[in-house]
Amino acid sequence: MQTKQPENRTMSASDVRSHWSEVVESVHREGGRVIVERSGIPVVAVVSIEELRLLDRVWAARREEFRVIEEMWEAFADIPQDELEREVEKAVAQARAELSAERAKVT
Repeated sequence: MQTKQPENRTMSASDVRSHWSEVVESVHREGGRVIVERSGIPVVAVVSIEELRLLDRVWAARREEFRVIEEMWEAFADIPQDELEREVEKAVAQARAELSAERAKVT
């Protein structure tokens, strides 16, 4: 697994078209990214297949995290917002008190 961030290069769409095989080879061999611009505006990027697979894994993990959050929201859907806020404040205060007590025991 690559540990350093790949370098980005920026090229115009016409330059990418003219040098497509070199761009593909460079991204494949060096693992960098090529940002393609039209009229100075970034529109797409050329990335290696490894980079694409990494992005796919990141998005899959993100979808799972949001699924869990949505399930939590659904569990509290029938509770008024102000009541939820009060309960959260109580829970945070209790957790802080417990943490303070634990720290006091250590010192």
